[in-house]
Amino acid sequence: MAGRRTERLSEQIREELTLIIDGELEDPRIGLATITEARVTPDLSHVKVFVSVMGTDEEVKDTVDALNHAAGFIRQQLGFVLRIKHTPELHFVHDNSLRAAERIEQILQEEEEKVKAREAEMNSTSAEPTNSAPNPSENSGEKIKLETLD
Repeated sequence: MAGRRTERLSEQIREELTLIIDGELEDPRIGLATITEARVTPDLSHVKVFVSVMGTDEEVKDTVDALNHAAGFIRQQLGFVLRIKHTPELHFVHDNSLRAAERIEQILQEEEEKVKAREAEMNSTSAEPTNSAPNPSENSGEKIKLETLD
């Protein structure tokens, strides 16, 4: 269970890493990257940084590799801002939760289309009345006798 301090530090690290990567890194291998989460270990010695990258699988790999290569510089810049005794080591990993969410959304849309197609098919086949049961209001003057059980 993460303590309040590690939660606050994780959020601060995520915000500062976003600023450092957007403003101070000039590596052409780093594509359109977004820091989605930073998880600090309880002893504050390591941070697992989740990065979402828009692009092909090769661009994703290049971006994560470039960030891990620049981790020392990023850690140094982070140390100037955080004002803690020891700046944690950074480990960048790809966050594929956005791709998974897109895939789930696609599956849900396909299922919704299938349901609509089935409903349309059911509506078109049920438009023709096939009720063969006699309608009591359509009796031609016949009286219906109701019996009661005593």
